[in-house]
Amino acid sequence: TPNVAGTSNCILTASQLGNESYAPANDVQYLISITKLTLTVSPEAKSRTYGEPIPTYSYLISGFKSGENESNAAGYSAPTCTSDYTSSTSAANSPRTISCTAGSATNYNFITSATANLVISKASQTISFTQPSAMTYGDADQSLTYSSDSSLAVTLTSNDTNICTLVSNKAHIVTTGTCSITASQSGDTTYN
Repeated sequence: TPNVAGTSNCILTASQLGNESYAPANDVQYLISITKLTLTVSPEAKSRTYGEPIPTYSYLISGFKSGENESNAAGYSAPTCTSDYTSSTSAANSPRTISCTAGSATNYNFITSATANLVISKASQTISFTQPSAMTYGDADQSLTYSSDSSLAVTLTSNDTNICTLVSNKAHIVTTGTCSITASQSGDTTYN
């Protein structure tokens, strides 16, 4: 029984030296081609929120001969997985495809046709809105300070336009009473 230690061609020779009753037999040789085993590489799915850095890509690998693995296979060099995701890739462009390029190993071929998804979710945004000061009937329109950390346009609305309205995004008094001004931002393809 031959003990296979690698891949290549191996010539097995069968011989018989003979004895006092038989002359030596002619040697018989067979060429055995020893091929590489195949490792299957499958990237693992990832998720990111818009603006997050590129993830550390990982993969699952199968097909090693019993007793061998990534740490002890001769000449092993790991596959590399990647996608075209960057921290500025919009959630509207989700998902992105993760794929792997083959590694190398003395006794193995690599199959890297499997892909996985990198799903990008929308980022949350925060509106900053400075509390307007109290106003007296007859005061000039009050400037309002507001913004969103997403840099998207913020919309202002009055809950009671009979008491106060917005003129050029300034609080304008119509009559005495109490009204609330709400700052909102409905999001887009990148932000909630």
